[in-house]
Amino acid sequence: MECRGFAQEMEFETAEQSKTHIVMRLNANGYTKTMYPYDFMFEVSYTIDGNDINVEYDVKNRGKSDMPFAVGAHPGFMCPMGFNDLFTDYYLEFSRNETADILRVRTDGFFEAGAIPFLKNEKIINLDYGLFASDALVFKNLKSDTVYLKSHKHDKYVKMQFGGFKYLGIWTRLNAPYVCIEPWTSLGDYYGYNGTFEEKPDMQILKPGASFTINHIVSVYE
Repeated sequence: MECRGFAQEMEFETAEQSKTHIVMRLNANGYTKTMYPYDFMFEVSYTIDGNDINVEYDVKNRGKSDMPFAVGAHPGFMCPMGFNDLFTDYYLEFSRNETADILRVRTDGFFEAGAIPFLKNEKIINLDYGLFASDALVFKNLKSDTVYLKSHKHDKYVKMQFGGFKYLGIWTRLNAPYVCIEPWTSLGDYYGYNGTFEEKPDMQILKPGASFTINHIVSVYE
């Protein structure tokens, strides 16, 4: 599924660095303005604290007009984790029971209008490659702010806290040794959408000089 923006293709500069913390920065330039005509500063920071990795996204509007934007992450986690286990030995567990639909993704990467019932007052998703035959599982407005990647065969697990993000995508490729857990503030385009970028649903809007910060935290327990 391709719903991410131009920043993933750009080279960031190192703005700060220590043994447990790094800040990577992307400033608007002539090339970015051919795709996104706004004057911005975008920083992504990683901070290690014990078992936790705090990933923070900071956006600043350095221009003179309102600036629409969206932020999304694409972290992937080894699955299976080793130990001679299988992908199907793993499951995702939300912090709260959920009754939730999934948004439908077309083969061309666009989203379909409408949704498909998926969870009914439950918190466990047992992993199987067949779940992703039609692309990602994309949830909107979950009650949970945390999801765990766990195994039925051992006690090692990964925890992600994603409170503040409106959407959560779960994705992998057929037979790939990983699963991606992706918090987003917005989506890619719906099929047939004819509006402007500024009018897209769920766009964040920053006033001139204003900033926006959001984060997710990954914790690894062995």
